Amino acid sequence: MEPTQKTDLWKNLSIRPPEILKGEMLPLTSRLQSKENLRIEANYCRPASTTFKQSGSESHRNLSSNTRDEGLFDQKLELIESKLNEITALKTKLQSSYQLKKETLRRKEREFQKAEQDFKKKVFSFDEERNKWCTHISLKLKEIKNKENELENERRGYIDQIDKAKKVEEVFFRLQEDIKQRNMRMNEFEGNYAKREQILLENEEKLAMKIEDIAGYERRIVDFEQRLIDKERNLEDIAEIIERKQEDIIKTANMFEKINEQLKYEDKCVKMQNEVNEKNNERLKREEARLKRWERHLLDIQKEIETRENSLRNTKEQRKTSFLSESSEDCNFQEFCVRTPE
Repeated sequence: MEPTQKTDLWKNLSIRPPEILKGEMLPLTSRLQSKENLRIEANYCRPASTTFKQSGSESHRNLSSNTRDEGLFDQKLELIESKLNEITALKTKLQSSYQLKKETLRRKEREFQKAEQDFKKKVFSFDEERNKWCTHISLKLKEIKNKENELENERRGYIDQIDKAKKVEEVFFRLQEDIKQRNMRMNEFEGNYAKREQILLENEEKLAMKIEDIAGYERRIVDFEQRLIDKERNLEDIAEIIERKQEDIIKTANMFEKINEQLKYEDKCVKMQNEVNEKNNERLKREEARLKRWERHLLDIQKEIETRENSLRNTKEQRKTSFLSESSEDCNFQEFCVRTPE
């Protein structure tokens, strides 16, 4: 068989020659480069001149060997076809995976581009907002500086007002101290007046007690005189005198009851006097509150205090005269009390 006939056989078998396979299979893996493929290449890639230079005796031997090799060749072709099918399947799988990866990469690139655009938009908006805030902050700082200047001017004005107020307060405190001194004098005068009133009340109570004692003594004297008269009249009738004495005893018991009632009445009077004293204390407290109110009106109070001092001096002289007259009457009354027991 000639080499041209071999190429035609390759075409009829729809199988590519090993030379073409070798050119196509160069970029594949090393498992296709086995010993069998190398033998096929060695047998079918020899030059044509060597085969046709042999002798006639050797031609028959070569034909028998070729027939034998063709059977092996067919088997090896079947193996090659199976491996080629496997290779095509792997190739399709690789192509499909490559396309999928390519599509995923494109999709990720698109997403990345969208994200990049969104990020650029956000950065642009952030820059705009930052610029707005910077301008706003600068305006606010200017306003704050203006307000600080205004506050400093106001503070200076307040300092002047405070100095004036301090001077007014000093004058006020001086006037207040003068008023306190005058109030102290008034309180001392009122305390002396209250003491004198208490002394007068005590003297009045003593007088009332003494008057009641005198009334009791007078009653006893009258009873004693009646007894003497009864004794002088009824010396003869002792029994009648005893009966009269019993009546006198009953009368004395009634008198003692009356005396007890008088003592109770005196206790009531004392309680009433205590209530009067409490009312006077309340009145004094009210007057103290009124005096505190008067302190608020300084100038008016000064004028009123001067007028009151003049009026109090007049009343003081009048009370002195009245007190001297009353003291003279008390002396006369004491002389009368001393004379009554005699």
